[in-house]
Amino acid sequence: MALIDERGEEFGRISYPFDDASLKSRWMKVSPFGDPCVMYRKVAWEIAGGYKQKFWPADDQALWFLMGQQGKLANLPDLVTRMRWHKGGGSFSRYRLLVRRELTVRLWAWKSLRLSVSLSDILFWIAQLASGMILSPRLNWEAYRLIKRFLP
Repeated sequence: MALIDERGEEFGRISYPFDDASLKSRWMKVSPFGDPCVMYRKVAWEIAGGYKQKFWPADDQALWFLMGQQGKLANLPDLVTRMRWHKGGGSFSRYRLLVRRELTVRLWAWKSLRLSVSLSDILFWIAQLASGMILSPRLNWEAYRLIKRFLP
């Protein structure tokens, strides 16, 4: 996914793992998908029960966990979208709520779906919540993109 600024100029890219095992190995820390370009089968969405609004704005992550329980997940290697980043966007204006809800979704997935969680996952959650409440959304998103590059 390409990131573009207010003028439409690309300033970065985010890459995602392609195969199911790689996606699921990191989904307790970071979202393994570029949400604006996700496609899925309608039947998988129906079986998962659709988006869970109680988790909004992290309801997409809950859906990925539920769909991942049904079968394999994947990303395409091609660039399929350009996402505009600006201070007025929801990723910035609702960042603190997003960070809290991401933690809620991960705790729910751990307990309800019995997904595997490591000590490093829990420590990451604590660090993400703390930085999300203290630091600016822009700084948090830059750190998040950097972290995604180095996760196995």
